[in-house]
Amino acid sequence: MPEKADISRTLLLPFMSIILLVAVYMTANVLLPLKASGKGSKESEDVQERQHLSDDAGDGEVVEMNINFSEKCIVIDSGHGGADPGKVGVAGTNEKEINLAIAKKLQERLEDAQINVIMTRDTDDDLSVESDKSKKKADLERRCDIINSSGADMVISIHQNSYVTPKAEGAQVFYYKKSEESKRIAQIMQGILGEKLGTTRQIKSDVNYYILLHSKLPTIISECGFLSNPEEEQRLCTEEYQEKVADALYCGIIEYLMMNMK
Repeated sequence: MPEKADISRTLLLPFMSIILLVAVYMTANVLLPLKASGKGSKESEDVQERQHLSDDAGDGEVVEMNINFSEKCIVIDSGHGGADPGKVGVAGTNEKEINLAIAKKLQERLEDAQINVIMTRDTDDDLSVESDKSKKKADLERRCDIINSSGADMVISIHQNSYVTPKAEGAQVFYYKKSEESKRIAQIMQGILGEKLGTTRQIKSDVNYYILLHSKLPTIISECGFLSNPEEEQRLCTEEYQEKVADALYCGIIEYLMMNMK
């Protein structure tokens, strides 16, 4: 009996070694892609995040997108610029600077997803020229010319809000009430902003925005926060929160495009 046991152990050892090697190989193949997909590098982590869309935002679940967006086009309108600062925050923050910072971050995300992006401005300039009698009107007219000649799938105009009371806060989306498609985009975007940024505001139709009135394409205006609120102004000035806002806007746009591709 002892001799048979020794033979069994002799035969069993090579077999166990093979099993151990297979287990190590499989474990390595599971862990290495995780490290390569973002755990070891901020750049790869950003790319990974931009190639995924929240399934149910807030629960941490993501679904991988295998969709070709190369024929899609988005116009990003960064409000104000140049001599026009837009709203001025309680601490002196110029709206135009926050608008452009968020717009560029959104542009980067969309282009990473192979979406064509048209920016109405990408520098601290408005679109008026020296000879224009009304620089503000000329600026808005040229923005609308860019929009209406773009053939884009949708337009997002990025702004910051202000109100008489410093307690007002939260991102809010505006649309033209006679455009059902714009309303549809606004509903999607407001929902994402609520999930990502915690805002409880609701969409609002507003005919006082020049771009909403004169755009021939589905268009929304995203007021990303209130510069009249000291705490929100401070957040909007940080790179981290600007990234968070850009992520939310990106997710809203992707969700709309995906719904239209079904």
